Amino acid sequence: MNPCFTSSLYNKRLFGVIMKVKRIEYLDFIKAISIMLVVFCHKVALSDESILGNIMMAVAWAAVPNFFFVTGGVMHQAKALDWKKHIHKILHAYMILCIWKVIYLVFFSLVRDISYSRVELVQYIFLSGEIKSVETNMMWFMYAYIAVLIFFPVSYYLFKGGKEGKRILGFVLVILFVYSFLESAVNFFLANLSALTGRNLLEISISRFVPFGGYSNMVFFFISGAFLFQYRDKINGYIEEKAWRKWIPLLSFAAGTAGLIFIKYCETGLIRWGGTYIRDGYGRVSTVLIAFGLYFILQSRKIGKAGHFLAKYVGTATMGIYFIHRPILVLFEKYFQNYYEAYGSFGLNVLKTVAAVVICVPVVMFIRRIPAVRELVK
Repeated sequence: MNPCFTSSLYNKRLFGVIMKVKRIEYLDFIKAISIMLVVFCHKVALSDESILGNIMMAVAWAAVPNFFFVTGGVMHQAKALDWKKHIHKILHAYMILCIWKVIYLVFFSLVRDISYSRVELVQYIFLSGEIKSVETNMMWFMYAYIAVLIFFPVSYYLFKGGKEGKRILGFVLVILFVYSFLESAVNFFLANLSALTGRNLLEISISRFVPFGGYSNMVFFFISGAFLFQYRDKINGYIEEKAWRKWIPLLSFAAGTAGLIFIKYCETGLIRWGGTYIRDGYGRVSTVLIAFGLYFILQSRKIGKAGHFLAKYVGTATMGIYFIHRPILVLFEKYFQNYYEAYGSFGLNVLKTVAAVVICVPVVMFIRRIPAVRELVK
């Protein structure tokens, strides 16, 4: 969710004059759609019977992977790795996370009865701990972001290391794919086969052989983003070369969406929303298909007036929206819970999403005008 600039795409002062360089609009557009999907799937106002809502909740699993596509694409374009700045970037991300956790604690203490010990407070703020009734579960994104920042020097030097470096990085991608997605797909198949045959089949686990942590799936998307950005023209050229290939992104998107819905049906018996999220949604091959499909669909489409607006105002404010939208949705839920229960629907959830984003954007723009404080939404 960080700003979409390459190392040379940033504002700089030259001979006392501020030179502004345009952002990469299609990346901002992807980020705008992605953050709206994120808001859509939090504190939902859907009816349990909504099939369309269930479909969109499946699509929403592609949002965070697309943020990491964008982040990986941008960061790997840097001409050189400045270690001092990179370490500062990691520490900066960590401190921003800690500050927002304090802000969330204050907010939830005002709307709920919160109790905690000093040890719990220290663990909560600095050591990724949780405090009951303080909703910071969505901040896992920041932990994943810090994880990819720590891994970045490795992927950067491999990516910039010519053909051999890219081959090694490709090998890393294969390992990550097998560990993060293929293993769960195989186990899903075996579990359902066991249920059908009545036999207790094996469950595969290769975690002891793979040197990656709990955010290996996001590292996969992050590295993939480097290749997607670097070879965008070649990929688009390949897709556009033959008429049938133009359907590849849409087919990938549709197959992934159908796959997640099928997985949810197998595990819960639901084809409707039913108030149930897909278990381990970021660890599914279907999510990979949706994410790549959505990325290619968005990056290749012609951006109209609405797209320009979203890219300019929403796509450039995603970090702020990410942090601010949760408290807003909590207030919506508190004051409009009766409406949610009585009129819950796909349309109401869309309205909730738009309202939250519309509130967040001017708040982010205002905070950006305040020195030092603006760091909280950059």
